[in-house]
Amino acid sequence: MSNATINLIGRVVNEPEIREGKDQRKFVTFRLAVNNQFGASENAAFYNCTGNEFIANRVSKAGLKKGRLIHVAGSFNPREYQTKNGDIRISLDVGLFDWGYICLLYTSDAADDLIGV
Repeated sequence: MSNATINLIGRVVNEPEIREGKDQRKFVTFRLAVNNQFGASENAAFYNCTGNEFIANRVSKAGLKKGRLIHVAGSFNPREYQTKNGDIRISLDVGLFDWGYICLLYTSDAADDLIGV
């Protein structure tokens, strides 16, 4: 169990997948892309998000889809794994406590003038 809590704002990379575990309880998984900017350089970090049955039901009822801008809060669980080629990588895993849509307002007709609310 991780004691590190993380809050992220990013876009859903894949369609959320709701499955059943060994105990017949639902859970949801999806990936979240978070853009990070440091000076002139920008890169994205990808987080594997997993939520329990309560979160899975909310995701299903809300119709969460690929590409949507959302906020997630959860336990941060980075873990090392080894690829088939023997390379060591880090998986950024988040056990979801909560999530929500980030609403956008248009300030003009231009799509570049979006303001997050």
